[in-house]
Amino acid sequence: MVGLKPKTPIIDMGCGPGRLVAKLIENGFDDVYGFDVSSSCLRITSRRPSNSEAGLAQGFIENMPFKGSSFASAVLSGAFHHLENPAVALAEIARILRPSGHLYIIDPLFPPGIRQIVNLTLDIYPVGGDRRFYVPQRIVEMAGQAGLEKKSIIPYPFSYILILEKC
Repeated sequence: MVGLKPKTPIIDMGCGPGRLVAKLIENGFDDVYGFDVSSSCLRITSRRPSNSEAGLAQGFIENMPFKGSSFASAVLSGAFHHLENPAVALAEIARILRPSGHLYIIDPLFPPGIRQIVNLTLDIYPVGGDRRFYVPQRIVEMAGQAGLEKKSIIPYPFSYILILEKC
């Protein structure tokens, strides 16, 4: 995961067809879970040979079926902008993270004017589950209300990795 060393157990929320789950397992991570709202995506995830070791569960990030403090690391890769209620989702993620656990958010980053146009367009014409694109600072503000604090932001072309830690 781009040189990062997340601790296990780790959950990939919004795992889709399981590419990241597979990469984590192939790179020696054990105790990996995939979580997605789509049963068809989870079926694809389960068919990947390396993913036979992964735990899989279906549901909404805003209401996950896991006990509190279940995970040392959580990942939202290309999924934050799909959340219907990001503040509720962040509170739920904080609930399932262990103390000092990390949340890694990887999402697209648009220049301000373009982001505003994209978000306005999505308000009128939602496309493929996209809801709203956020700047990292806005996510940090919402995350603070959920008991998560910014550890670092790693910029990438047209995207970022925001690392948050449970207080």
